[in-house]
Amino acid sequence: MGNITLTRRTSQIEDPDLDDVDTPLMPEAGSPLNRTFKMTSKSLMLIDVQKCFSEGTWADRFGLDEVRQIREAYDRCVDVLRLTPHIPTLVTRTPFPGPDGELDERIKSITQERGIECLSKPGNSVLHAVGFVKWMEERIRNGSRIIVMGGNTTTSCVKTSSVAIARAFRAKGLQVVVDLSMCGARATNHKKRCPDCLESYEMDYEGPLCDACVDPAVGLQSPVEAAVKEMKKNGVTVVEKFKMW
Repeated sequence: MGNITLTRRTSQIEDPDLDDVDTPLMPEAGSPLNRTFKMTSKSLMLIDVQKCFSEGTWADRFGLDEVRQIREAYDRCVDVLRLTPHIPTLVTRTPFPGPDGELDERIKSITQERGIECLSKPGNSVLHAVGFVKWMEERIRNGSRIIVMGGNTTTSCVKTSSVAIARAFRAKGLQVVVDLSMCGARATNHKKRCPDCLESYEMDYEGPLCDACVDPAVGLQSPVEAAVKEMKKNGVTVVEKFKMW
């Protein structure tokens, strides 16, 4: 098979437990391992890429600065959709009323053009969406071994859905990959917190920050970092940007 050089990229997340967030190791272009990886069948799923989170009621509640990263994630989702017309793709939406329930206009246009299915997801886990299990099992039967995920939000539905999929389909050889560049979260959820404030946040998704949230000695961690750690703990591969399309 010859010599193969593997490269590791450094994570931008400042947590020693997440040093390898951009793993698995990716082979350099042109190597035999790279060609094998690219031939592996992949699927793509975007969770709840809806107007609500970027310009609707939810976004208005928190303000533009809080949802700026979500809008950037949508930009990346659009780029990936345009890059991967050959990849089986599924989109989900939470059944919010009115315009809040609609997909981002650019993503909606692509899904309509390509006939991409959009499932209604009544809870945090995509496994509760009618038709998802059938869709995933069909992808696996057709050779999919990797499902790449993005969408909203990193700390809620993306985390819950990726972990649920990994648990449900691990025995069938499916690798779940979460691409952080396609995942959205409020700006506040990227701020580090002390353990008590993080626990409070995880109970109601709101908890304020206290004076201890600036003391690194207490073990600070942001909700996004905690979500990444939880996903990795349950066998989900988390990468800064998935490039092996």
